[in-house]
Amino acid sequence: MPRVLLVDPDVESLGEVASALRSRGFAVANAVDAYEAVETAYRSAPDAVLVVPSLDLDGELTQALRLIPQLANLPVLKLPERHDGVGRRMVGMPRDEIESVVGRILAACPRQSQPEINTDELRGNLSQMGLADLLQMLAMNKRSGTVGVTSSIGGGEIRLDEGEIVDATFRRLEGEKALFRLLREANGSFAFNVGRSGGPRRITTSSHGLLMDAMRHADEVREARRKLDADDVAFLAPKSPIEEPPQSVSPVSGSGEIPSGALLEDVLRRLRAPRTIDELLDDVAASDLAILEAVHMLEAAGRVRRVALGDLAARIVPEGGAAALRPLVSRIAHPAFSTPRLVIATPPRRLSLLVATLQRLVEVSSSSETPPRLDVARKLGVLRLGEGVEIELVGLPAHDALAPTWPLALSGAFVVVRVAQAGGTALEAQCEALELRLVEADTLIGPGDLIEPERLATLLRRTLEVAAGI
Repeated sequence: MPRVLLVDPDVESLGEVASALRSRGFAVANAVDAYEAVETAYRSAPDAVLVVPSLDLDGELTQALRLIPQLANLPVLKLPERHDGVGRRMVGMPRDEIESVVGRILAACPRQSQPEINTDELRGNLSQMGLADLLQMLAMNKRSGTVGVTSSIGGGEIRLDEGEIVDATFRRLEGEKALFRLLREANGSFAFNVGRSGGPRRITTSSHGLLMDAMRHADEVREARRKLDADDVAFLAPKSPIEEPPQSVSPVSGSGEIPSGALLEDVLRRLRAPRTIDELLDDVAASDLAILEAVHMLEAAGRVRRVALGDLAARIVPEGGAAALRPLVSRIAHPAFSTPRLVIATPPRRLSLLVATLQRLVEVSSSSETPPRLDVARKLGVLRLGEGVEIELVGLPAHDALAPTWPLALSGAFVVVRVAQAGGTALEAQCEALELRLVEADTLIGPGDLIEPERLATLLRRTLEVAAGI
């Protein structure tokens, strides 16, 4: 465990910095002036001395330490000081400055004084040891392996090579975005498994700089979310392109980050269906802070509006009316399959809108599976009508190049509902070969996108009725 001597005449500030260092695994001794510092250093043999510049203006403390043979090679580091507009010293130190001090101590300390880690014991609770502290320890000891993280909202991994972070995954996120999100998790458990593992290197920034950026980013995201105040609403955008990114709107955080026009376009496109901030943060590849800034700017420019979450929920059947649909399911179910399958064929670019709208239907449990990278069929969720009656909902992004894969989704389906003529004659031919009924969404509910939950609910209900011959 590195031993640090902290020299500061301001007792309140000294206590705060000492506490921060102790929480990161350092043994800290205190002194309030140069005389006490020399005596304490001689007795406690620290690995480094941290001193505020005002106590060592002419290097007197440093020179005094150099005169003592046992302390001659002791690193003396200057502790950052902040002052207000009239020159008075401010108490407290931002987290990024603390991390900078930690990095300087570790770089200056002799290698033998740095803590050795028993890899057999590297598992624990995030509430007792944060990921940032764990990663710093692994970096300091140049460990290679994988940190597995389990939290209440999902699992993730951080891969290290010789102490450097080379990749991270968290739920559907990858790279730096996944790492930054993992570092914000305060509840859950972790376990470190030793050994190099294969996989892409999506993170190239040095671990020390990366962790400092992550802490700063976390603070800015927290402040941006607080100011946006959008935890209980969704956002919805009209179906129109953005011509000029609004430049006159002040950032919602103190970062001054201005989202690119491409990011604004991407957010607008995704908000053609109502989405919450959390859904946007997971779906858009940009940093969380840039996405929050984009939503703030678009709302201020009148390009998106808020929608209460309670107004978005829709039912396929009126409450208590599911009993009328349950007999239909038994009539349309394929005898060789335990769970009936309803396939929705849609142009690939519309599938994400369909997925977002399905999440607003009361009777549908959305799939938690990671979406495939290619435009192949995938499970969207399960329609539950009570008493064990379920229908599997499958999305078929009708990309012509992947038409040979369509039978995998169509097999076992009792009906295919097609949106916007997706799949053309190729889909019609496959449905005919498999003796599947193909119905047109435009015929059942009229033309238009399925971005409104009520409209999609009506389509699913009418599809069930038509498939059952009603």
